Amino acid sequence: MKQFTIIFAIVFTSIGLLNAQCIRLQLETENADFAGAEAFLDNTSFSVKSDAKGEIMITNLSPGKHTVTVFVPLYKALTLELDATQNCEKQIVKLEPIGHTLKSVEVEEKSRSAAGMSYLKYIEVDGLYAAKKNEIVVLDEMSMNKSTNNSRQVFAKVAGINVQETDAGGLQMGVGARGLDPKRTTNFNTRQDGYDIAADALGYPESYYTPPMEAVQQIEVVRGAASLQYGTQFGGLLNFKMKRGNPDKTLEVISRQTLGSYNFYGTFNSVSGSKNGWNYYGYFQHKQGSGWRPNSDYNANGFYGSLGKKLNEKWSVDLAYSHYYYLTKQPGGLTDRQFQDNPNQSFRDRNWFRINWNVANMTINGQLTKNLSLNSKTFMVNSSRAALGFLGNITRTDTGGARDLILGEFFNLGNETRLIQRFNLRSNPGAFLVGARLYRGFTQNRQGKAIGFDEPSFTFISPDDLEGSDFKFPSHNVAAFAEMLIPLSGCWYLTPGARYEYINTRNSGYYTEITRHPLTNELLNRSRIEDGNMRTRNIFLLGIGALWRCKPGLEIYTNASQNYRAMNFSDLYVSNPNLVIAPNMQDETGYTVDAGIKGKALREAFTFDAGIFMMQYQNRIGEMLTTITDKEGVKSIVNYRNNIANARFVGIEVFEEFDFFKWRKKSSTSQFSWFNNIALVSAKYTNSESSAVSGNLVENVPTINYKTGFALKVKRFGASLQANYVSQQFTDATNAEFFPDATVGVIPSYTVLDASANYTYKRIKLEASINNLTDQIYFTRRATGYPGPGIIPAQRRMIFVTLQIAI
Repeated sequence: MKQFTIIFAIVFTSIGLLNAQCIRLQLETENADFAGAEAFLDNTSFSVKSDAKGEIMITNLSPGKHTVTVFVPLYKALTLELDATQNCEKQIVKLEPIGHTLKSVEVEEKSRSAAGMSYLKYIEVDGLYAAKKNEIVVLDEMSMNKSTNNSRQVFAKVAGINVQETDAGGLQMGVGARGLDPKRTTNFNTRQDGYDIAADALGYPESYYTPPMEAVQQIEVVRGAASLQYGTQFGGLLNFKMKRGNPDKTLEVISRQTLGSYNFYGTFNSVSGSKNGWNYYGYFQHKQGSGWRPNSDYNANGFYGSLGKKLNEKWSVDLAYSHYYYLTKQPGGLTDRQFQDNPNQSFRDRNWFRINWNVANMTINGQLTKNLSLNSKTFMVNSSRAALGFLGNITRTDTGGARDLILGEFFNLGNETRLIQRFNLRSNPGAFLVGARLYRGFTQNRQGKAIGFDEPSFTFISPDDLEGSDFKFPSHNVAAFAEMLIPLSGCWYLTPGARYEYINTRNSGYYTEITRHPLTNELLNRSRIEDGNMRTRNIFLLGIGALWRCKPGLEIYTNASQNYRAMNFSDLYVSNPNLVIAPNMQDETGYTVDAGIKGKALREAFTFDAGIFMMQYQNRIGEMLTTITDKEGVKSIVNYRNNIANARFVGIEVFEEFDFFKWRKKSSTSQFSWFNNIALVSAKYTNSESSAVSGNLVENVPTINYKTGFALKVKRFGASLQANYVSQQFTDATNAEFFPDATVGVIPSYTVLDASANYTYKRIKLEASINNLTDQIYFTRRATGYPGPGIIPAQRRMIFVTLQIAI
């Protein structure tokens, strides 16, 4: 990692800047309507949208001829060979109408469909997204609290997103979709600029690192059908697309300083720029606070740097490195009675959690032939997480002495390469994507006793003979995948796909089995048990989608895709008195089916996206209360993790937004909009061998997830008000409403309001936000281990003020 950083720094400081060239186009159409007009540097990912008058400026070009393709909805696409010049001479481009038949799939525009929301193009530089349920969250268009990564506001307009809150500073994000567990975003394939950032994509896909929203350009969300292009999972893809250097400046500096409730202080500082094919972006972030509960102090630092070089018109290379470190004290969980009496209390003062995350990536984009493009990403994750403290349930008092330490270390290497061949069928564009993934993961998970101080000392007492366990989890993955966009006509498109996975996972190590007297707690026996196994899978997944888009502003789509999810390493063994892992668990399989309609109406003031889905699980892994008998014949009720049953998820997702200003005047730059976002999900267990589970509701699935809000933007001022209602949900498969240690039970329904406002004057921007405006007392999680066990109260009302200066 040090060598990579040194090389990165040398390259970064040895940039040679030359004179830039540019192309300036003036579009001419019948009705002077340039909505959705866009120009592409042919067969690259670079595109520029026109302004309201039909002018397009393409800058930072090398001298010589360039192939530019111009697209305007309802007009014939036009490909031109143009010279780039220093004085940007204006060139007139006359476009011919094509009537009402849409001839080009690439017309699918990436421009704003609703404030803060957009959709992926059918053909992107690294994937095909036609007929897939997807959204783009455009952060710069939203009035929200970015300093703490407020997930409720970030995903306000993405239907079906359920948020789990665990800390006051937004240190890590927990989101799930369509009823899947939101804990550490584990059911999404989580990426940054298209490459892995989770702990281990196969065995431990939990995301402890989340990039700051202040540095994120947009978030791409693709639902379950993403399994064919991005790996085996049910949740889909969550991709944080980072900002790049300002294309119009050699150097731009942005500094943001934030003060907030409970001693919050955050600073975010970025530098960026571009010239003559070079592009760079970097930031440093620091935030700290004390939290609203005792024992909730946190301190976090993050760094990111990217450097890109356009080698010529066909090839470009990008390097990126992310570092994230935080240390937080954890107040522990509460029982139901403790939460009702006073949620602002803590019974753990020696619990700590530490993250040290490092991710490096190199991306190569190239043009092999005129219509064949290549995208290759090589990435590395070298990271660790450490949980330290008293692991006993919340009904037991921490009397001091040695603490439990769980230390996970992750080192992963991978490459994912895609080839996209574009073609025309009866004058309608199509594409064929083929790709491969090579991945090697290595996880070591150790658990034992640490020294009994109060401070964060992450050191084992006996590192060579742990009192808990020491396991190594190497894994290998080879995958090949293909998808095709077939234009059946100017209106109908078909998207078949397939994926093959070879997965080899192993585990080797030992765990310690301790027997104590049930009355005196006297140590009776301590034995070390060696364990290990290897599992190999060959998985073949299929999928197909279809879409109809013949009428401007309207699209109908459907998709069906098989899914697969391997067992996590944490499903194999963990020493936790609040949780028992069943032996011989199996992987999860199933499929997802989508159908929906989206579009615009009423002068494009009304935007909508409505759909239905069904998700079928086989051998779903979950938790349930079960009575077990130990070797001494003592019976006890425990939280048992196993393949619970099959499960079926059925739901409706609807998003709509109406812009009153746009309705009255189509070209209005001001905005006053009202949005509604609702997801109704029915998730039940079927075919269970246990009568205590069959027919029950699946845990962590709220039946109703509703968000609504208003947004106002007038000249330099912007504001938003948002309400979020989440209905009651259970936390285990038996649908238990109460358990003494609070690790399972009901999560009651709750409603939370958030408000934000901002004002911009020249290079200065002032932002203010109030999270949990009405100061609701609620919780979103019952934890079986860290950061609990027990109820983890959500954050009370918090106020933040940010000053931004751009130079």
